[in-house]
Amino acid sequence: MSDVFSSMFEHDTTENFQRKVIVPEVTAKTMAEFLQYIYTGWSDPLETGDVSSAIPLFKVAHLYLVEDLKSACIAVMRSGVTEANALELFSIAQVYNQNEILEALMYFCFTYFHAY
Repeated sequence: MSDVFSSMFEHDTTENFQRKVIVPEVTAKTMAEFLQYIYTGWSDPLETGDVSSAIPLFKVAHLYLVEDLKSACIAVMRSGVTEANALELFSIAQVYNQNEILEALMYFCFTYFHAY
């Protein structure tokens, strides 16, 4: 469980009084996946290796300090580097200081891009 998420409902916060949390930067789909993980420890994008869903899920996990979910998302991102998502993953790695993703990107570049 997220200590951040829990504390919103344990203290005198707007979320506690209104009994809802508004997260405008997060889609309903991503929030549903996040809550599914919080309550069950399982998430379909993580099981299927869906990098495009793991990225926003990682951002929510980072926001609410859910370290095990962050680690699971990082594992999906590391194993799913492609030409199509490499730049976005590089941005994630830089913004969130995730050296594991940078290492996967470097390996991808050295493996798949050859000098002519």
